[in-house]
Amino acid sequence: MDNKKIPWHDLATSRRLILADDGPFGSSHLRIKEGLFSALLYRGITHNSQFLHTEQHIFFDGLDDWEMIYATSKDVLEDSNDMDQKEIEKYFCDGCAYGVWTRRRVNYAPTYAAATEAPDLTSWLLNAEFPTFMEVYKLFHKGKVNGTSAFPGFGPLQAYLLASDYVIAGAVKMPTYEEMGELLWSDLKQKGAMSGLWALGYDDFESAEDVAAAFEEMDKMLTEAIPENLRHRMNYNVFTTEHILCKVQRLNIAQFKKMLKAHAKLSPVHRKS
Repeated sequence: MDNKKIPWHDLATSRRLILADDGPFGSSHLRIKEGLFSALLYRGITHNSQFLHTEQHIFFDGLDDWEMIYATSKDVLEDSNDMDQKEIEKYFCDGCAYGVWTRRRVNYAPTYAAATEAPDLTSWLLNAEFPTFMEVYKLFHKGKVNGTSAFPGFGPLQAYLLASDYVIAGAVKMPTYEEMGELLWSDLKQKGAMSGLWALGYDDFESAEDVAAAFEEMDKMLTEAIPENLRHRMNYNVFTTEHILCKVQRLNIAQFKKMLKAHAKLSPVHRKS
């Protein structure tokens, strides 16, 4: 199923590929610079691209390795005469990979490689410090090298997703409901999860605490509604709840509302009358 529609985050095509044991989040690559570089390439460049789905390169042994693979693949595409330059660029890096266009560029790769050499950006991972989710999110969103962005092309959504990748990999603490509420109320306020909450009737928000309470309610409702064996298969966690909320308007909102109405434990707080 299309990444943009599947509600079970880790079962989407790109995610299933990148989570393989030989990828950047596998045990042998998780805490090395090359693993971080590969993760940055994935979230910043190749996510949901034809290159990833077709050629399935998920780990790169540094910038030279990436540039060699990129150049070889690009030469093949150019020799085939089946694509113009714009289509070739999209083959490697789809600006709409996350649903709406974002400024993503193949030529950001050297900057990502430089970021992996900066101790203040990598010690949390290489030294196994086990930081909080918000610490790592803020690093990916606002981190700098010599006064300029260390992670160009990373807006709030990409920073959130890469931080969540490292939570799932076991390198970062799972976010609390309070952290999710803070993030959805601020940097991700215009993104899909908030739209999902509003569509489901949660509309009386005055603070991050209100959002956290609504998000917790949805998470607990879904946890109870989805059988344990299915939750285990989909690696269910708070990111699954956020991802499901993002898909509300792309899927069948009537079914979500029916499930909400049938769930007796849902409080009327934040819900339309």
